[in-house]
Amino acid sequence: MTARGVREPDGFRHQLITSRVFARLALYLEENPIGQLYGAEVPFVSTSGVATPDIAFIRKERISQPSSAGPPTVVPDLVVDVLIPGPRPIQILSRVTDWLRAGVQTVWVFEPQRSIGRIYRCDGTEEVIAQGGTITGEEILPGFTCSLTEVFAAE
Repeated sequence: MTARGVREPDGFRHQLITSRVFARLALYLEENPIGQLYGAEVPFVSTSGVATPDIAFIRKERISQPSSAGPPTVVPDLVVDVLIPGPRPIQILSRVTDWLRAGVQTVWVFEPQRSIGRIYRCDGTEEVIAQGGTITGEEILPGFTCSLTEVFAAE
């Protein structure tokens, strides 16, 4: 973030990976219209203030009427963040903790430099998905799968 609160550009690789995950989620939701997907331009309230995840998902029954001003009043069910080079592990864990304390059910973190994914759940469990593995939607997105091989494929 800059001093004026505008997001710094995250770079080509970050956007490519984010777009791949967003596209897979969007295709799933076309076939299974169980909620709404939001991109990084939509701010949400976390325990440390207003934050913008790369991707957020809210189940249909929890979506409130959109307001023309301010961030949504509902907390996402799923937050997805794609890491950029630089953040230290403590910063990442702090951000994940903020989301979970705010009421997010699951946080997916994609780590392009290591080609792995991490799943953090509101019950305190964490799972590392190794290179070549698959992230599943579990209870939030039943039947959804996302191959890390496809997500992290070379441009």
